[in-house]
Amino acid sequence: MQGYYDPQPRLLLHDPLVLGGQVGAGVGLIARVIAARTGLPFSDVDRMVEGSEGRALARILAEDGPEVLRERALTNLRRALGRQPNGVIVLGSPALLQSDGAWLREHARFVYVRRSPAALLQRIQVEHAERDRARFPFQFGLPQCEAELQPLLDAREPALGEAAVVIDAGERHPNAVARDLLDSLDRIMGVERI
Repeated sequence: MQGYYDPQPRLLLHDPLVLGGQVGAGVGLIARVIAARTGLPFSDVDRMVEGSEGRALARILAEDGPEVLRERALTNLRRALGRQPNGVIVLGSPALLQSDGAWLREHARFVYVRRSPAALLQRIQVEHAERDRARFPFQFGLPQCEAELQPLLDAREPALGEAAVVIDAGERHPNAVARDLLDSLDRIMGVERI
């Protein structure tokens, strides 16, 4: 039974839309904007892990180790992919490193939101200064230059390279990237407008 305030999608996706990107790419905001503008369900795998575990990602990593964190992330990714109607899913870092690109392409439309290392570094530093000083990827220190950020980017790039669609976000605000992605949904995946 649907309530008055339940989301009412304005379109249906033939497959889930999974967005991934390097840390600092703004993928979470892009996905939330798409979900809000379309009424599609929204899932953030990292937040799902934290909710199911009752702990922050950094704490899970410190207490249980990276393998357990990746396993939990993959479990929650599978849960998000199984929801109906198909929605917009943010692929978090642990799930990104654990998931198989070919498997993900079979079950969803995987989109990589790409930004240059310089743009990522700037966005990371601004976000860190303004808001969240306990961001998970930087439990060992905030990168101060592109050379310090590069190993993290290199670790994720092979999985991101498996994406079916790559969007170059450049320096654009996540709202502008979301708008462009919405404008191209018909072209990149099966969509039914309702």
